[in-house]
Amino acid sequence: MIPWIPGMPTTVPIRRYVPPAPRIARPCRDLHYAGTQGVNSVTDVYYLAVRNRTGATCTLEGRPGIVVPPGGPGPMSVTATVDDPAVPPGFPPAGARFGLRAGQVARVVLWVVRPCDHEQSRAARRRLRAFLPFGDAQTTFTIATCRGVGASMSVGVFAPPEPPERAPRAWPLRASLDLPDHVTAGRTFSYRVRLTNPSERPFRFPYCPTYAARLNGRDRFGALNCEPMGTLGPGEHATFAMRRFVSGKLASGTYELTWSLLGETGKRAPTAHARLPVER
Repeated sequence: MIPWIPGMPTTVPIRRYVPPAPRIARPCRDLHYAGTQGVNSVTDVYYLAVRNRTGATCTLEGRPGIVVPPGGPGPMSVTATVDDPAVPPGFPPAGARFGLRAGQVARVVLWVVRPCDHEQSRAARRRLRAFLPFGDAQTTFTIATCRGVGASMSVGVFAPPEPPERAPRAWPLRASLDLPDHVTAGRTFSYRVRLTNPSERPFRFPYCPTYAARLNGRDRFGALNCEPMGTLGPGEHATFAMRRFVSGKLASGTYELTWSLLGETGKRAPTAHARLPVER
């Protein structure tokens, strides 16, 4: 029997997402400006993109280099974005080497802060040049800045396109309960849950999911201690020790205990029900 351990409800973990890059793949090229968007009155984001126009996967990593020509309407500082918030879920915010398949587009976000408003007389524009970390691909683009006081730019990391949406996972198991003959209000009792794999395929939890134990309309949540279970073969089962506190305000009587695992869609399955006599 797998022991019960106290644990907080879990959230669906985000898997690391770094598209593989072949060892012999060439660096990506074709850097170009891909638009801008205002965030607030003093902050804009600018997008640079790389499209793979070849027939094979190319590789990309790091940040673009930014060249600030001398002169201009004001000073310009350029720094690296720390823990880039604009990368797709699962992609390292500090960047990583990844593969860009034929026809795909990767992008990087440049954050520009300028201490003047678009409508003010100090508003100005400045031409910059960007280039890839490898190769000779480069492009030019224009940013909004401030006359006299300039602007500051934070450069993010190149990131792949969003990963394909994955269907939410469900747990193809069957649950059953083994409860004591009776329990006492105001105390914690122990019981057992058996999870059986009725399918014809082996099953292993990708992470330990949240379970809910409902008694008299009130849920208690915890994290299933699933790691000792390992892989369940077809027809095999695992038994888990469980604990549940019974409110001291609960009147004597027979109640239904409902135990279930929470799937990624929020659906409760598998689910088991059993009658539980409560005494005072």
